[in-house]
Amino acid sequence: MTLGFWPFAILSGVVAAALDSGAPGGGLAATTTCPGAVNISGYGRAAVTNAFWNVPNDGAGLVDVIGGRVLRAHMKGRSYLSESCEDGKYSNERYLALRLLGKRLRYTTDVSGAGCGCNAALYLVSMRQNTKQSDCDDYYCDANSVCGERCAEIDLQEANEHAWHSTLHAAADGGGVGGGLGGGDSWNGPRDWSVEEYSPGGRCIDTSMPFEVEVSFPTDASGALRSMDVVLSQFNKSCHVSSSVGAGYGGLAELTKALGAGMTPVFSYWSSNNMLWMDGKGADQKGGCKVDHQEACGDAVRFYDFALESIDGAGSAAPPASQQQLSTGSSSLVASVPPAATTPQATTSTAATTTQAPITTTSELAPPTNAAAAVPSAGRPADAAQQSSASGGYEFVGYAGPEDARKACQPAGRLAMPKTAEEQERFMALVHEAKADGRMSDEWPHSVVWVGGHWHAEEEQWQWDDGTPILGMGWAKGQPSGQGHQEKEPWLCVADDQVHDAGW
Repeated sequence: MTLGFWPFAILSGVVAAALDSGAPGGGLAATTTCPGAVNISGYGRAAVTNAFWNVPNDGAGLVDVIGGRVLRAHMKGRSYLSESCEDGKYSNERYLALRLLGKRLRYTTDVSGAGCGCNAALYLVSMRQNTKQSDCDDYYCDANSVCGERCAEIDLQEANEHAWHSTLHAAADGGGVGGGLGGGDSWNGPRDWSVEEYSPGGRCIDTSMPFEVEVSFPTDASGALRSMDVVLSQFNKSCHVSSSVGAGYGGLAELTKALGAGMTPVFSYWSSNNMLWMDGKGADQKGGCKVDHQEACGDAVRFYDFALESIDGAGSAAPPASQQQLSTGSSSLVASVPPAATTPQATTSTAATTTQAPITTTSELAPPTNAAAAVPSAGRPADAAQQSSASGGYEFVGYAGPEDARKACQPAGRLAMPKTAEEQERFMALVHEAKADGRMSDEWPHSVVWVGGHWHAEEEQWQWDDGTPILGMGWAKGQPSGQGHQEKEPWLCVADDQVHDAGW
């Protein structure tokens, strides 16, 4: 088959079946208070505690954890990262007090399906320090007193497919100061980038697919918070968008203390037909949404591949992870992404773009002789390259063409090479799990996965990328279709559990 328009997705070995813990959107039972824990590279495991109330007397929706890696928030869901969790019980002393002053938090978000009127949020609040139970009975607090208690709040992300807001709030400042894109009616919200750059099919961030977020909290010479710097990037995209929020904000001293004491990460997903403050077109008509349609919001949004790291230098951010090579200590990997500004600014970096097809590649860290690395999987972005015993050595890497897929797995891994029947069975089991879990699509071409095999023209045979011959290939009917002109379709991929050759 000949491919040449969309990249295949990258497969992750870190997959697990969704938790069967109740229907999203209704009140949570006690057994769903503690859905599991997620790993934060550079920190460790953090328990997840689900809220019982969305707002006072309105039951919260479901938030679940998939494979210890993915936090999935269904509509009306809200959850808090915690040191520990006990079903049906809440205490401010259990909540995580994550110290982010002078640090950077990286993660991947998937807001696909969250259209106009939807809000996928990740933010920090001073819950650990709040000793009042609140009207939601779980010690929740924020700068808008949603549950009756105010505290400092930092919105890393309030977003949907058409808008993104990052906002600093002193405890008494419900409006705060922010950056990003979208919002406004007779006024204009932030315009740090454009809808052409951030939107479904966007030039820099295609919001119909997952993308990587980096939020830094640089300090000045005295150790005080200088700003919140945000960079959004996406695998195989030649530009990124960024914003620096808070320079000169009167609440920086208060937020310096809050970040120094430690703040609790909160995840939520909610909707409203009055969300134009976030996603409206504004007076300049440069926002994304004319009308909000909360009934059209997708069921759930996702957050995953969390990593906490120090900022290099005195108050200056190191290059975004999208510019760094894979390392065994990193929880994310993006390859072949053009250079971006070292210090995030409210600007957009652009470069020549190259259309490539999505690829699902699995990366193995320190692969053995017959190791396999993730191959193009379907529909997922530059996820992580983190070893996991549950994954059998396979990891999500990102989207790309066959050549860039190989680069994406370097230097610590390579495309999957399932040579034996046992390895092939394990490989396909992971693909099936990823599809059942929703992390891969069943629809072509996003269901196609690159594997580490190719046609060797000089020796006129199919070989694995390590140079060994491919024997006993389970070709699909009519494959290889490139016989007689195999150099035009020299790449190996798997679709519908069968092997195909492919051109590019």
